[in-house]
Amino acid sequence: MTSRYFEGAKHALDYAKFRPTPCPALISSIINFLNTKLPSEKHDCCIDVGCGSGQSTHCLAPHCFLPSEKHDCCIDVGCGSGQSTHCLAPHFKRVVGVDVSPAQIQIAQDAQKPSNVTYQVCEAEKLPVEAGSVQLVNSCQACHWFNLPAFFAEADRVLVPGGVVALHGYKLPEFVNHPDKDKAQSILMQFYEGELAGCWAKERFEVDEGYTDDRFRIPYPDFFRQDGFGEPRTVRLQDVAGLLRSWSGY
Repeated sequence: MTSRYFEGAKHALDYAKFRPTPCPALISSIINFLNTKLPSEKHDCCIDVGCGSGQSTHCLAPHCFLPSEKHDCCIDVGCGSGQSTHCLAPHFKRVVGVDVSPAQIQIAQDAQKPSNVTYQVCEAEKLPVEAGSVQLVNSCQACHWFNLPAFFAEADRVLVPGGVVALHGYKLPEFVNHPDKDKAQSILMQFYEGELAGCWAKERFEVDEGYTDDRFRIPYPDFFRQDGFGEPRTVRLQDVAGLLRSWSGY
């Protein structure tokens, strides 16, 4: 069963306001890998040599497609208030965000969202989609709370043959490009390791370790890791404080 955190209304509001979205390079990497696994049955281009007045050219046209063609469906598991869900929307005809927290889903539903995105309350191990209907099962900053064997079995049920499971997260923020960055980083770490010591579930530290434990290994033969994504962002001090309030140990 999925662990339950982030269910209070105030906690969910801070989560929605201050949690970061995945960087574009990460989303692009996931979609590029998906495209290698599930290329369209149609090809990019054909040249019809000696076409005459197009008799054979017209017959070939249905078998080619524009590169912008989207995949059918993605399900974003443990979506929170939609931080990664919205980033995936441009690449699919339909994106379903699911989370165990009603408060998170309510905020996601109330917010402005792309027309192809819907949200539902459910557990990660009981996804509300039909078998063999999904090209991508995505989870951002959430899979450490799942019953992973049950989640992987459920992901396998809903994926089309050749579909992809993508698990990703982010570590503690790192202050850069400021004269007091070292002092700020020290204060952050003191709060994380000092004031909140004893407040963290053991699963939280698996995020710091980059999901390197064997239990996070996706059970497909072409499993691979890709590390090192990051993106500098300009934030205010109150934004950092808001991020801290959104933590599970706060």
